[in-house]
This record gives sequence, C-alpha cells and structure tokens, in this order.
Amino acid sequence: MPARGARAAKAQAVQLLRQLAVEHEHSQPELANAILDRLRESLPEFFADEDVAYDMQGAVRANADRFGHLLSHAPARMSKQLPVEAADLLQSTIQHGIPLISLLEAYRTAQGLALEWWQSRLEQHAPPALLPLAARTLGELILTYVDTAAAQIRASYEEQRRTLDNSPEGRRAHLIRRLLAGEPLDIDAAARTLNHPLTAYHIALVLAPEMGRRTLPSPTCWTRYSPRSGPCEP
Repeated sequence: MPARGARAAKAQAVQLLRQLAVEHEHSQPELANAILDRLRESLPEFFADEDVAYDMQGAVRANADRFGHLLSHAPARMSKQLPVEAADLLQSTIQHGIPLISLLEAYRTAQGLALEWWQSRLEQHAPPALLPLAARTLGELILTYVDTAAAQIRASYEEQRRTLDNSPEGRRAHLIRRLLAGEPLDIDAAARTLNHPLTAYHIALVLAPEMGRRTLPSPTCWTRYSPRSGPCEP
C-alpha cells in the first residue's frame, strides 16, 4: 500500500541519516569552525570581547555536537533545554548589551551552514532514489532543532534581562551606558548611584577600526571629558 511504502521509505531515510552522523561523529569541529568563521564576518559584535567570543565558541561547538548526537539517534526527542555553553552565551549577550535579534541571527546563520555541511556529505552517501527524502528529512530536523533553541532563547532572554535590569548591577550598567552615550542626566544622582565622583575630569579613549581593517588605528588625540561641562582640550 502507498502509505506503508511511504513509511518504509521514511524509515530508510532516517536510518541513512543515523549512519551518516555516526560516520562523521569526529568531524563536528570542522563544522563548528566553519560556523565560527562565518559569524566572525557577519556578526563581529560577538567577537569584540574575549569573554563573549569564548562563550560563542563554546556554544557553537556544543550545539554542533548535540545535533550530531541527535541525528545519530533520530528521530529522538529533542531536549528543550539549551546546552550549558549556549546558556553561558545567552548570559554574556545580555550582560554586554547585545540585542536578542543578533543572537537569533547567529543561530539562523549556523542553521544554514549546518544544512549545507550535512547535505554535502549526504549527497556522497545516499542512493539517488532516497536522496530527496533524506535531504528533506535532514532539513526538517535541523529546522526543528534551531526553532526549539530559538524559542528557549527568547523566553530565557526576556526573563534574564528583567532580572538583570532590576538588580543593582544592572542599574549601574544601564547608567554607565547612558553616561557614555552623552545623555542628559542628573550627575549628582548618578554619582551617588555609582558611588563614584563624576564632576572631575576623566580620561577616555575610544578607538574604532575602519571597515575592512584588521588593526586599530593609532590614536591621534586624547581628550579629557567632564560629564558636567563636556569635552575639554588636552
């Protein structure tokens, strides 16, 4: 019967994907490195700080390993809990003020590269008659994995963000960002919140590389800045 034949073909496709995952069990670092290289180009904000970059590397490798494990046991139920390394990245993202949309974009970028990587290996092993169904099944599994992770990230991001914003550390960080952005503030109240005098001159240097440059330019000017009176001559 057609239904029975379709189920048999689906089972064959899943079995093929399991075998593929087992054969490439030790190749996950290759996939993770490819994803990280792409993310460095498309989302550099995750690599500007060494702590965030470290967490991003851990999250990519943990997710690549977890999906490979799930594929080898397909159609195993996917955990709704993020890997520990992915949870660390989420926390770093919040602490460093990186938007949620950037983190979700990182996952979608990884989704596309993972699909290409597994698809190219599937094409080398799958019988021509089974390839379309196996490829479709692979795409569905990767999409489900990333959709599940994205749902957890959204929920956890909002919860952790509220917790951080309501904490003393969160209020201090928010105030410092407003000061550095030059927003008009009650300086005396801000000084009390930060427990730090803000009426004296402070020295700061902000360096921004030109697009496409790999090294920071040499500083050309040091400027003293007072939150009360604004920038002064060196």
